[in-house]
Amino acid sequence: GLPIEVDAGGVLDTIACRPDGTFDESVGLPAGEGWGDLIIKQTDAAGLFGHDTLQFEIDYTSPTARVTWDDANCGPIPPVAIWASPQPAPCSAEVSVQSWDDDIASMELRLTGPGLDEVLFDPTTHQIEGEAGTWVADLTLIDDAGNVGTVRVTIDLPAEDAALSDRAMTPGTLENLSLLSILLGGLFIGSLAWRNRHQEAEQAPQIWTDEDVQQIIDTPIDETEFDAALEGRVVANDDAAPSNVEQGEDTV
Repeated sequence: GLPIEVDAGGVLDTIACRPDGTFDESVGLPAGEGWGDLIIKQTDAAGLFGHDTLQFEIDYTSPTARVTWDDANCGPIPPVAIWASPQPAPCSAEVSVQSWDDDIASMELRLTGPGLDEVLFDPTTHQIEGEAGTWVADLTLIDDAGNVGTVRVTIDLPAEDAALSDRAMTPGTLENLSLLSILLGGLFIGSLAWRNRHQEAEQAPQIWTDEDVQQIIDTPIDETEFDAALEGRVVANDDAAPSNVEQGEDTV
């Protein structure tokens, strides 16, 4: 076949043609970016020629995009008993991608971080859930020209301790055990104080009030009981008399 002349935006080349009239060859392109014309021309022995013109676009620019984290937040670290395994704080965030290129052929957003395990971006929800720590978003874009662009964005999601009241009310936590110790200690000290006051009240001497004395005065005395009481006292005194009384000596 007759040779093929190629003009690719000012870059000239000649390509051999197969006997069946087909050809397949790579041609050089001009420097720079933009649109150009690809002219294919073939001339016979009589000087007659035919040609075809195609338009092409030269694109060396990698696609770009913006990745943002939105509404990122973490819950408190769940309080657990001191003998239990620590639990990570749950976190969530929304991720969004915005590109200004209209020739994106493919896009992949891969997320890594604690609890994420390389989750692929879900364009239907944009909601990502994981654990506290550093999250990384790696975006890979490929345009129609085969240019590859990458974007990486990181975000730190710190977690805070649960409220003191929550830790104190969770069985087995250090705060919970400390609170129980304080309560039990208070009860023990209170019971000791109550017992001491009760014993002191039982051992306290009786104090005679004016009302008690007046009640004794107003109480009628039975003469028989009074005489018997006196006789008992005299007998008691006789038992305690000195030895000279037994010998018949007078005493005054």
